[in-house]
Amino acid sequence: MVLCTTVTMIIMLNLLIAILGKSFDEIYESAIQASYQERAKLISENMFLIPGFAKNMFCSASTYLFMAEDLSIDNKFDDNEETKEQMSAIRE
Repeated sequence: MVLCTTVTMIIMLNLLIAILGKSFDEIYESAIQASYQERAKLISENMFLIPGFAKNMFCSASTYLFMAEDLSIDNKFDDNEETKEQMSAIRE
């Protein structure tokens, strides 16, 4: 009886450790993404603190345009032509 209880407790502790490990991995993956988002938010909020001449030393104005679209929400992969048209209109 004591042996059965001990084995059951060891199995249950092992199961608990596995569940906690999986939860930690999921949280850690989202934490990295959240840290990058927070860093970008801080940079965008504090851009006014950097003088114009200092900004121009590192990159000239309107050099790069970044476009992002969350495809997991729309599940649209067929609007590539529309995106190409928008990009060509911006370049002109």
